[in-house]
Amino acid sequence: MLKNKLNDSQTAARALCYEDINDVPNIVIIAAYLQKAERLLKTNTLTSYKFGEISHNMEQGAKYMEIEIPFKFLGKKSVCKFK
Repeated sequence: MLKNKLNDSQTAARALCYEDINDVPNIVIIAAYLQKAERLLKTNTLTSYKFGEISHNMEQGAKYMEIEIPFKFLGKKSVCKFK
């Protein structure tokens, strides 16, 4: 996630009286991807998850700061569509 988007998410969490996004329940995480050599767009809605510690790493000369937010999930809902 880009840092400016994380900042927006943290601001929204605080507006809802949470300390940060780790405390907000029921965030919807959607992952969309094409599998290698396939024409099916797969979309997964991730459920039952827990965020890990947010890591702020920036490479020298980078124009945008990417933030790693590790998470674990226990369930998903999948949808496949032709591209």
